[in-house]
Amino acid sequence: MSESDVTTETSKEPPKINAQALISRLVSATTLFKGFATSDVESLIAVSKKVKFKAGDDIFLAGDQAREMFVLLSGEVMVWTDPPGRDQPLGTLSVGAHFGEMAIINSKSLRSTNVSATKDGLAIAFSPLRLHDAPSAEPMIYRNVARQLADRLAAIEKNK
Repeated sequence: MSESDVTTETSKEPPKINAQALISRLVSATTLFKGFATSDVESLIAVSKKVKFKAGDDIFLAGDQAREMFVLLSGEVMVWTDPPGRDQPLGTLSVGAHFGEMAIINSKSLRSTNVSATKDGLAIAFSPLRLHDAPSAEPMIYRNVARQLADRLAAIEKNK
């Protein structure tokens, strides 16, 4: 199953979850929303779509077009690569984690890893095109993603 096979629901309304509870969970569970006001998170949720997945589903595969970034609301996913002859897990992500962020940096890029669900779950997904519809949240998303990518690169360099 590829990225397009996962169940999605696009809505101009926030996903049908208690909005205040969702906002509290997002702000407390992830550094992606550091510095966000409640209204910023609300505007981001309004331009996102729900993505439901079952254990075993591939959210996306290496080589897929990078169209959206995901934030886990429930469930668990594994990030992995598949070098010739063997799968190589890179990590497991749970509630509050985000993945696929290169899609908002360069929407013309291809996925470099695979992400598969290890537990049933729900995520919100947003594309760079829809981020423009959340003008107060957009610069903060880019800032926070850039900081986290820089931290990841620094950690890789440190471990060499």
